[in-house]
Amino acid sequence: MNNNFLEYFNNIVDNEINKIKKQASSKFKIDPVTPQEFFNNWLKMPLFPAQYSIVNHVFTPDYKDFRTDINELMIQWGEGSGKNTACARSLAYIAYWLTCLYNPQEYLKIGKNTPIVLCNVSFREEHASGIFFKQFTTCLKNTINPATGKNWFEEQGMDLREGKDIQTRKVIFPNHIEATSESSIRYTAEGKNVLVAVFDEIAEFRYDKAKALYNNLKNTAFSRFPHYYKLILISYPRDPYDFFVQLYNSVDSWEEPDRRKVFRETKASWEVRSSKGAHSLLIEKRIYRTKEDYAPMYRKDPEDAMRRYECKFPKYTANRYLKKFDIVLEKCVKFDRPYPYIAEDDESLAITEEDLLNLVWQPWFKPCYSYKLYQLEQELTKNPSEELKKQISNEQERHENAQYFLHVDLSRGLQDYAGLLLLHTYSKLPSQTGYYVDLAIQIKPAEDEIQFDRIQKFIISLTHKGFDLTRVTFDGFQSTMIIQNLEREGIPSNIISVDRSRKPYDTLKHLLYQGLVDIYYYPPLIRELKELIITEKGKVDHPKESSQRLKEEGIKRGSKDIADCLAATIFSAVEHESDSGPVVLDANDLDIDPDRFIDKYL
Repeated sequence: MNNNFLEYFNNIVDNEINKIKKQASSKFKIDPVTPQEFFNNWLKMPLFPAQYSIVNHVFTPDYKDFRTDINELMIQWGEGSGKNTACARSLAYIAYWLTCLYNPQEYLKIGKNTPIVLCNVSFREEHASGIFFKQFTTCLKNTINPATGKNWFEEQGMDLREGKDIQTRKVIFPNHIEATSESSIRYTAEGKNVLVAVFDEIAEFRYDKAKALYNNLKNTAFSRFPHYYKLILISYPRDPYDFFVQLYNSVDSWEEPDRRKVFRETKASWEVRSSKGAHSLLIEKRIYRTKEDYAPMYRKDPEDAMRRYECKFPKYTANRYLKKFDIVLEKCVKFDRPYPYIAEDDESLAITEEDLLNLVWQPWFKPCYSYKLYQLEQELTKNPSEELKKQISNEQERHENAQYFLHVDLSRGLQDYAGLLLLHTYSKLPSQTGYYVDLAIQIKPAEDEIQFDRIQKFIISLTHKGFDLTRVTFDGFQSTMIIQNLEREGIPSNIISVDRSRKPYDTLKHLLYQGLVDIYYYPPLIRELKELIITEKGKVDHPKESSQRLKEEGIKRGSKDIADCLAATIFSAVEHESDSGPVVLDANDLDIDPDRFIDKYL
């Protein structure tokens, strides 16, 4: 009996000694299998060879370490290439790999017991909480250890029942590791220790939200895991000027050390799901694709099919008005400038004419003022300095002689909404005038039709707030009465039609390309500017249909109501500056092609 006990005791001691020795010589308590072994034999869910791009750029070739030479993966794969599948399974493998470590916090050089977060961000709520999360948790439940026939994660102590370690949108792993599924609308991972973040179909995100999420997550991940963090952006392009396409292309201009940290890849759907080198199961079930499979879509709409399945755009879009819209995004759109009014939900882009009279204004919406001036004054109260006082004085001087121009694109709201835009002139440079958009609003009817008298009351209310309106203009639609009423109030008013002449829009184009227009990110206005086209008759117009508007506002018809307002107010302001007419580039030339001007001079 004593001998048996002694043998038992010695075995325990030997096991513990062996554990200590192994831990001293290896960071793994369990040696991880390769992704191929994991997907093919554990999950019984093989990937196509091209889909290994994700894990192959997260880990070193032997899968024994996180790569430190790559921090960002920007992957453009065509629609239907299995992006969801590849991302869900790759995240499952990363979670498995981290769980194999003795101490992932020590390996990643963060504090003991500090949570490590793997995060997927989808465009829609239902995709985040439903489609992607279901795929991810299915992978976890199907991870069967071939050596034991049991679920590997359960062998590590996890309870994979719903409501236990698998919660509504979060999975809790051992060693303080967790995986969350977020959406661009309801993002809750702010400030967490995000090691890996997947932006699923990021081209579908609204530009400002995509930009903010990317910047925030990149800063957060870098601050926690400067060498190890991974941002995985994967999508097919929606538009030449969606955030993902712009970011993907911008990497070329990054500094060389930063550029080397990014892996970029573009593949057509059939290249990702190619039969070449594919697992036999993918061949047997005919899950692979060939280019011929997409022939019907190319016959129906070759340009759209090229975008969706090859991630390519036609080299030249003949009828696009602002052909260099990337310059507008870079030079004119201020993504960090909030709306000038308090919006309960920035997903509700249009407001009613009734709500227009009850807006709650932000403190920077006042005469001869700017958001930058507000920020400087707030900073001065926290950290007083002579340098800040000087900056405030300079910013005040730039806006002190502001002249205000307002345009209303009237509509009854039966098919088109109305638009309203207020801007003021300011000194961008001592000898150069800038145009600062204070307010842009899309107006929908509170009842059956938009009531024009409410818009009139709103305009008058601006003068009571101290805005000295130099000129108020309308597009001509049923505007005679409201113009007369405003004139009686002492507000100079008249008609400017942007449809009878190209000059308002051509003036706007020149100034946009020069970066002289300061616009906060208001999605309807940015969309309208981006989608402007030239008709066969040479008129600036909107497309008949807008897939982006359908997505953001639930309305299929294209529009240019607020873009019209911007063109009209800009033209009105420029015209007011000169007795001889608009002055754009020089005193006498409005007919120069702005696109050629950009190519030649800027």
